[in-house]
Amino acid sequence: MSRFSLRQLQSGRSELARVLVQARQARGLKLLEVSRKLKIPTRYLAALEAGELASLPAGNYGRYFLRRYAEFLGVEFKPLWQQYGLWLQPTDHQSTTLSKPPAGSTLLSRTPWLRRAIFSLAALVVVGYLLVAAVVAFLPPALSLVSPQADLTTSEPVLSVSGLTEVGVQLTINGERIEVSNQGRFNRQVPLRPGLNTITVSAGKSYSRPSLITRQVLFTPRAAPGSGGDSVVP
Repeated sequence: MSRFSLRQLQSGRSELARVLVQARQARGLKLLEVSRKLKIPTRYLAALEAGELASLPAGNYGRYFLRRYAEFLGVEFKPLWQQYGLWLQPTDHQSTTLSKPPAGSTLLSRTPWLRRAIFSLAALVVVGYLLVAAVVAFLPPALSLVSPQADLTTSEPVLSVSGLTEVGVQLTINGERIEVSNQGRFNRQVPLRPGLNTITVSAGKSYSRPSLITRQVLFTPRAAPGSGGDSVVP
């Protein structure tokens, strides 16, 4: 790519315009093509080529557009900017600070790195949410027993098995399906056999590993009155 060296600018705005126009034409480019490549409105490029600097946005946008255009055409920017600054002095309607963005130009379109960063962050948030949802779906549900206590010995033939779990789980006690309330509570009366009884409570979701709690309960029936301890109450 050939570069254009600037002679001392002596003919004011027309010299700036001439340099830009000649550089563009030497590359065989139309103004609309340059506008699409640089994402700068055509009217601002035309204003630079015509030396109509007052038509550019106030503040630093004029410098930004001139730099982008000069670098794209292979023209030295600094001499152009020095000449540009002589003409564009702050007035009542122009300020050297950044003012309203030019029409057709947004912060995201002017800063591709910011757009990529925002899209990357959004993608990370979505992926993170999906990962958390997947982990939660496969985690065993919460399960706790209120009754019976561990290593319980009782003379009652019926045992109350109660506790708390998550709403919507499939709960079983010794393999029998038990209904869970809207608050996650459950309660079941389980008959006992004389001797050592094993109570197994299981709670599971569709794709999760089940939560299991096992209790050992020793049932010693009471002796029947007057039996001398040889018979027990059934």
